[in-house]
Parts: sequence; structure tokens; C-alpha cells
Amino acid sequence: MTSIFRIDIVASILAILVGLLNLGAYWGLFWTPPESGAELHLRVGISVAVIVVLTIIISIIIAILNRNAPDSDEREEMIGLRASRNAMYIFAGGVTYIFLDAFEGHTPMDFAHLAIGVFILAESVRLASLFHYTRTSV
Repeated sequence: MTSIFRIDIVASILAILVGLLNLGAYWGLFWTPPESGAELHLRVGISVAVIVVLTIIISIIIAILNRNAPDSDEREEMIGLRASRNAMYIFAGGVTYIFLDAFEGHTPMDFAHLAIGVFILAESVRLASLFHYTRTSV
């Protein structure tokens, strides 16, 4: 595995964990649910900043530990593309479900957290696809 591939896996895991943390807050598991859209935007903004900073720090560590790792090869690029394709199927289906569910009388906060849930599900499928395609031949 190349360093780029390892960093890609770490970024997916961080995105899933932070997304689950936000959904857990919405359900009242970790702290109080956001009262307004501004508070939700603040939490999502902080979450994105945490993902970016942690990914950069872990990327630097991986690059230092694997400085002699080979460049990305064609197989890993195909694995990444196929995993992204699988995630986009889930994402498109989830967004379609959100649009179809728009007439059911939910609050905007429900839709925001539905979108976070769709993102978590899509990233989970992408991560599972990366592991599956890495173990099997592409």
C-alpha cells in the first residue's frame, strides 16, 4: 500500500467518526442538540476543521514513516475510483430520499442531520469498498 492510499483510508475513518459524533449530539448522546441552524453550522465547521487538521498531521506522520514507499500504481487508482463510484451511488440515493421526504413535514434541522447521515453511510460504503477491492483483484 502506498502512502497516498493509507492517507485516503485515514481521512475516511476520521470523516465517519466526526459525522457520528455530530449525529450523536443530535440524538442527545454526547451534548445537547443544536438549537438553531447557526449552532449546527458552527459545529459542522469545527468538525471540518478538525478533520482537515488531523488528516494533515496523520499524513505527515505517514509520509515520514513510509518515505521509501512506492508511488501510486494503476491498481490503487482503479480501487479508489471504484470505491468512490460505490459511495456516489449511495450518496445519490440518499439525496434523492431527502428530496422525496421533504413533503413529510420535517424540520430543517432534521434534513441537515439526514444529510450528515447520508454522508456517513456513503463514506462507510467507500471504506468498505476500499477494503474489499484491496483484498480481491480489480
